[in-house]
Amino acid sequence: MGIKPYLHFGMINPEGATISFTYVQENRSQQVESQLFRRVIAEIVYNRPEPSFWHWRDIATGLTSQNRLEELKANTVRLRKRLGL
Repeated sequence: MGIKPYLHFGMINPEGATISFTYVQENRSQQVESQLFRRVIAEIVYNRPEPSFWHWRDIATGLTSQNRLEELKANTVRLRKRLGL
């Protein structure tokens, strides 16, 4: 049996504290769309609805642009520094 679908989200407040929550889907009636937060943020914040901008599978399989890949890497490095990782 595989892992149940889940929704994980969190935030970093201005003081640097982190808060996160994971919602695990227990049955089909509770289903949450895969990659929901990534899609919503890409569409609303960045005005970029195309999956190659936000969907991890497209990014992992190389369907995104090299510029976007570099941007994702830079954002990950900044987040890790902010978290002290």
